[in-house]
Amino acid sequence: MANRVNWTCLLAAVLMLAGCGTADPRLAPPTSALVPASRSPARIIPAPTDRPAASAAQASRSRQVDAIMRAFITPETPGGAVMVMSDGQFLHQAAYGLADLEQQIPLTTASIFHLGSVGKQFTAMAVMLLAEEGRLAYDDPIGTYLPALARFGDDLTIRHLLTHTSGLPDYDDDESLMDTVLEQTEEPDNRHVLAALAAVGEPQFAPGDAFSYSNTGYDMLGSLVEAVSGQPLGVFLERRIFGPLQMGDTFSLPSQRRESEPALAHSYTQEGRRVTAYDNDPLDHLVGSGSVYSTLGDMAIYEQALLDSRLVSAATMAEALTPATLNDGSQSDYGFGWELGDHRGVPSVSHTGAWLAFSSSYARFPSQRLAVIVFLNRDFDVPDEDLAFAIAKLYLQ
Repeated sequence: MANRVNWTCLLAAVLMLAGCGTADPRLAPPTSALVPASRSPARIIPAPTDRPAASAAQASRSRQVDAIMRAFITPETPGGAVMVMSDGQFLHQAAYGLADLEQQIPLTTASIFHLGSVGKQFTAMAVMLLAEEGRLAYDDPIGTYLPALARFGDDLTIRHLLTHTSGLPDYDDDESLMDTVLEQTEEPDNRHVLAALAAVGEPQFAPGDAFSYSNTGYDMLGSLVEAVSGQPLGVFLERRIFGPLQMGDTFSLPSQRRESEPALAHSYTQEGRRVTAYDNDPLDHLVGSGSVYSTLGDMAIYEQALLDSRLVSAATMAEALTPATLNDGSQSDYGFGWELGDHRGVPSVSHTGAWLAFSSSYARFPSQRLAVIVFLNRDFDVPDEDLAFAIAKLYLQ
């Protein structure tokens, strides 16, 4: 269990630290702005990384963000990176702490982090792209495309998987299902999960009866994309999302890039008093539920692409951000790969993620065209509160 920082004490520290302190040489200077979309239809390019003159209010908020992060990160520990973006402008962008403890390599705003479940939105986006092309429909039975799941009946649809309302057995909770997966191999991929689901596991509930977060469901969506497109999920994401947007530092596992990318951060966990690197896991080859690495800069490009409807139409995105309606007429707070809510009276679209010892939080406020992204490469001594929302409080109007 990761140790947690008391958030009340942290906020007090923010108030004390926000107006003091000097620049940390390990922190990359924030980028000032993004080139307007009209100058680059395929990509949004960060401007040179020099800190511009900012308003006193913006400078104060930026110091408060620094204080939030420095309250639990020092230049000698694993840390994280933060981006605050509003309508194409970086309001804050900085990195804190180390990417590599052994080599004493600092994190920068170009460091590559595992997104964990924040990557579910890319799987959902892949399904949305195929739906716009007429190659599938959200209300099609999943068994039509993945025969191994046909035993769950025609009532189990793609939409149910997208909204976590499928009732599909989940390997995180069903011990017999996980055992059946691991009996096949010590490092399973989606094929092994499909084979296990064809043989064991009972539905948790009838499709549409309830919400139950399911990594297995999103892995099956990854398999769906592969079945319909004829391409591995990572290849599809590269060809249809990362490549067209020129998100050059973003990739999905399995990939040799994890071993070859010099900017890729290690993630660190704590066992007793010892901090150790946690860089791979036997379940790394499962794709769909969260298999993507990325950077702040690439996610800024993606954020602007969402705002500008560059990947799918505004109507398609609106459907993705509509709460799922359950069989009894009630609504969940989840769309297609996004948690839907309200923060301080402002509608929010968000997701968090954690894999290995990385964690991430991506909070969007479309009505204000504001987004906050926080990446960490540690899973110990971190605040209880979602850091993206804690930072957003400083910027919401």
